[in-house]
Amino acid sequence: AGAADSRGPEAPAELSKVVLSIKPRAGRAKPGRPVSVDVFLEGAEDLRLYEVAVDVVGGHTGDLVLNDVFVDEHRQDFVFAGRSPVIISDPSRQRATSALWEGGESTVDGTRYLATYVFVPSHDAWGVFRLLLRAAPGTLLRNSLNQPIVISESGAATIEVGKWGR
Repeated sequence: AGAADSRGPEAPAELSKVVLSIKPRAGRAKPGRPVSVDVFLEGAEDLRLYEVAVDVVGGHTGDLVLNDVFVDEHRQDFVFAGRSPVIISDPSRQRATSALWEGGESTVDGTRYLATYVFVPSHDAWGVFRLLLRAAPGTLLRNSLNQPIVISESGAATIEVGKWGR
């Protein structure tokens, strides 16, 4: 029996690197035109609940205004695909949450989808805007014992806003 077999149920296992990432569907946007950004997870063990929140910083002028935040539970790469999770979207706090009623995902294999954010650059927006996952408690992962899952790495993304072409 190895060390993994001697763990009690109170000791959460961190057997892999847990990575959260933000991926814009387009790296460039025009003022007034929506741009979608997806949040992904890799490597979690026994995931039961997640909450993600995205903040925007930078740009020379204007803002990236949050228009919507949602969890598309019909995506094949959704972390809880095939299950019946509770899903809560809270645009006023820029966060999305999903949880299983019981149990957890034994292993999150590969890159799995968590949420989508839709931003609209203000009409005076110009420059490079950085999208960052808010630190805990804004972004968090929990296992089936409601214990925190340590996030090893949390990525950022950029969207460049300008008036290109037509």
